[in-house]
Amino acid sequence: MIGLFLVLQSVTGPFVAYRHAGNHWLHAEEMLVEPRDQAMIPMSAILDSFREKFPTIPLNVLSVVYPQNPNEAYFIRVWDNAPAPNMYVSMNPYTGEITGWGSKYQYPFELMFRLHEQISMGTPGINAVHMGSLFMLLMALSGLYLWWPRRETLTQALTVKRRPLKRFLFGLHRVSGAYAFVLLFIVA
Repeated sequence: MIGLFLVLQSVTGPFVAYRHAGNHWLHAEEMLVEPRDQAMIPMSAILDSFREKFPTIPLNVLSVVYPQNPNEAYFIRVWDNAPAPNMYVSMNPYTGEITGWGSKYQYPFELMFRLHEQISMGTPGINAVHMGSLFMLLMALSGLYLWWPRRETLTQALTVKRRPLKRFLFGLHRVSGAYAFVLLFIVA
């Protein structure tokens, strides 16, 4: 069960790390705006514009991603009490115009972020990730100890002999294990 949890966390984790870049890549037409020389309008005006466009949706702002560059839009997450409770809205920071909107299902990076967040289950999930990392580290170190060559040099231990087949498979397993140690150690 812990293994499944860690696999899901590792699959959804990159979406978390690259979610803003991924949103800009997938939704460039709504996330990128024409930069202007004027100052951005205040957040209150942005929220007023939202109320005009969606008068029936209560304005429960959960998060706002502020523009990092002059050509980026605001990206706002709103709780809208609908069957899909998160609504995402992109808004032009200079005009307050809504450049795009939709549910988390229209924004795959946000969907994966929410899945990653829900899998974590708060503190118990974070503790499970830490324990999984500790076990992975112990597994990698014990694997390295068991792998370490006793009677041969390191170069010989990292060589795969082609004949006979049994020796080839053993060498392939051993060499891939040595390289897997490096990967597991970094991940852990």
